[in-house]
Amino acid sequence: MNLQNHKFFEADISRIAFRHGITNWESEEFTYLGIGEGLRKAELPEKELSRIASELSDGNKLIEKLIHQGYSNTEISFN
Repeated sequence: MNLQNHKFFEADISRIAFRHGITNWESEEFTYLGIGEGLRKAELPEKELSRIASELSDGNKLIEKLIHQGYSNTEISFN
């Protein structure tokens, strides 16, 4: 993911969050669990997960861990 795609991704999340009345999605753990779940549902190959999680987390290890957890935890559901 390049910087431009990263900005588009964050803008898309912001639009979705706003529609649901969420204004501070960056500070909510469920956001990153949901991103991980979405990546799994989109069938992102597991070998690419670490790279994408690292890029999206901007070095924040907790965010990276939550993305991995959302990807691997089949009990999480936001539907």
